[in-house]
Amino acid sequence: MPRGKGKKEAMVHVNLRLPIHVLAYFQQLPSYTVEMRKVLEEYVKQQDRDESQQGRLMMIDTLREELTNRNEEAKDWYSKNEVDNKV
Repeated sequence: MPRGKGKKEAMVHVNLRLPIHVLAYFQQLPSYTVEMRKVLEEYVKQQDRDESQQGRLMMIDTLREELTNRNEEAKDWYSKNEVDNKV
C-alpha cells in the first residue's frame, strides 16, 4: 500500500530461514537485507514478465489453431459447394 502520494509501498516484516552459505553471501554486502529484497523483487518481476510472455504465446497458439480450423472448414465448404455447383 502506498504511504503517500508518490511514496513507496509499505513493507511487511517476515522471518525467513536460509541456508548458512546464502546468508553469509549477503552479509558481505553493505546492506544485506536491501540486497536480499532487490533479488526477491527482481525474481518476482521476471516471473511476471515470463508469465505475461507465456500468456501471449499461448494466445497466439490458440489463435493460430482457430485460424487453421476455420481455414479447413472454409476449404471443405468451398469444395462441397464447388461440387454442388458443377452438378
